[in-house]
Amino acid sequence: MTTIAAVFVMFFLPLLLAWIPVPGLGGLVAGLIGGYLIGRPGRAFTIALLPFVLLAVVIVLLAIGVGAGSGASWLGALGTAFAGLAVIWLIAHNIAMLFGAIVGGLLHEWWDRQPPSSPPEWPEGSGQPSA
Repeated sequence: MTTIAAVFVMFFLPLLLAWIPVPGLGGLVAGLIGGYLIGRPGRAFTIALLPFVLLAVVIVLLAIGVGAGSGASWLGALGTAFAGLAVIWLIAHNIAMLFGAIVGGLLHEWWDRQPPSSPPEWPEGSGQPSA
């Protein structure tokens, strides 16, 4: 179930954070959260490639004019221009997402290896109740 949630996070969070003016920051945040949800850097890297591939297919289809129809020849040219700009955006966001996914997976592994912390022991006579 967490894998499905991580895929949704990695796909939709960069779209929701597209208003951030720093290129790739939305992808980095999505990769960190998605990688942490998955828990392993290798799986997180593999899952982070899925949104990249899906968006790349859509961009290629727009670039070659699929769906332009016979009556809208201008849509093919518009799709090609859009595809050129979208490739730059896709590369920036997905490199950041892949990096974030690896770091998120490593953080999850590191966090799981940490021993649980015990409550602090109060010195005698400090006014704190003793167990």
